[in-house]
Amino acid sequence: MKTWLGETEHAMRSTINLVWAEHAAVAEAISKLANLEAATEHGYRQSEAYTEDLDDEGLATAIYWETYFGADKERHYAATALDALKATQEVRSASRAALAGTALQIAKQGISAVHGKLDASPDGRGEAGVLLKDLIWQGRNQAMHWEEGKPHKAVEICFETLRVFDSAFTDYTTRSLAFEILGLLGWNDYA
Repeated sequence: MKTWLGETEHAMRSTINLVWAEHAAVAEAISKLANLEAATEHGYRQSEAYTEDLDDEGLATAIYWETYFGADKERHYAATALDALKATQEVRSASRAALAGTALQIAKQGISAVHGKLDASPDGRGEAGVLLKDLIWQGRNQAMHWEEGKPHKAVEICFETLRVFDSAFTDYTTRSLAFEILGLLGWNDYA
């Protein structure tokens, strides 16, 4: 397995980075927006405090306009950018699932190359009541054949077990759930 991992590291590392790139961008944008919202709220509160507590309207007005044209304006643009990133993320869900399917394909090929058949491979850790080897193997099969609408019995058993754990796994006959499998496995970076 060590040889297989070395030979496929570039492909797997690149694929996983692409799968999660938009999620990372959205998370970064959410963090930026939260900081700007806090700065905006602080600026307006400070402006009110100078007006009410210190009766210094000149300073209060200056702080207000500094907040309005500074943090609040940046907050508006950050919120707009976040909405655009989320829309892009939604539009690319099929691409993300295809890339996630590629990651599962590489992992499944590793099992096949090293152990031959699924039964001969070690179980690995369990997630949501399903063994690691089955998550990879059946997850890959589901990702590659979901459009047929009639999964093999092993895929059905795997995903029926998973859907008890999380309803995100319910529609396994109508779309690829490879991305959800990667998330369940915690495969959000190569390490």
